[in-house]
Amino acid sequence: SLDEPRSIIKAIAKQVAGVMDVEDCSVIMLEDDQTARVVVSTESPDREDEIIHIKDYPEILLVMGTGDPLVIDDVKRSELLKEVTQAPSGKHIRSMVLLPGSMGGRLLGILILRFSVKGDPLTQAPLQFLKAVANSLVLALRNMRYKDRVLSEVSEKKEAQKIAEQEEKYRQRYQELFHRASDGLVILDSWGKVLKVNKKFEGLTGFTEEEAKEYNYLDMVTDEFREEASRFVMEYRRKPALRRSRFDIKTKQNEIRHVLASVEPLSGPEE
Repeated sequence: SLDEPRSIIKAIAKQVAGVMDVEDCSVIMLEDDQTARVVVSTESPDREDEIIHIKDYPEILLVMGTGDPLVIDDVKRSELLKEVTQAPSGKHIRSMVLLPGSMGGRLLGILILRFSVKGDPLTQAPLQFLKAVANSLVLALRNMRYKDRVLSEVSEKKEAQKIAEQEEKYRQRYQELFHRASDGLVILDSWGKVLKVNKKFEGLTGFTEEEAKEYNYLDMVTDEFREEASRFVMEYRRKPALRRSRFDIKTKQNEIRHVLASVEPLSGPEE
């Protein structure tokens, strides 16, 4: 199941905490070069899924850089941690062991053991044993990362589908309003080519939409008003604002129609 990787990691952490005298056994999963997520903390279960900033944890940075286990036998005297204002997991932590979990040369996560007594933590368990424990986490960490990616993709697909459905509803509503308008409407590109007309325009001019698409709007204006119609649109392009003008257009049957034309912008690639 999707919850199984986390359950495995929790079980391993609990077993380690049960056989060793640790203050905390935690596992972090690297999100990227700057952040990591707390998968489990036996001392602080409420930290589960907390995102930490790696720059605040020099011990984690060192393990990421070397790819090797790190043993700190005295937290208070550690040169590595001297700039850290607060001990990694509270004031009782005196020593630590960090063990990287890698697969295919890629660091996936780190097993962190924190002890309340200073001294060599490896007296409780040999390093090889702890390495084996860290390696046992790798497959679960990989599967957990895969699970997160799957859930993220599913969520993104659902959101994209929701947006697409909303856009389709708006498009259909626009089409309905466009074609039901009491005025003849025509959509032009920036060069004046006809892109779309409504039913009222078809009735006014006799041109179907497919026929109208073969024309520039000036082709439908009578010779007498062509210069005025051209200037009308050019002035709008220089300074977009609602404009109106009167001129004559020719229908498909070469009949003359007197029209009051207005122009205003539509956003989008066909503006």
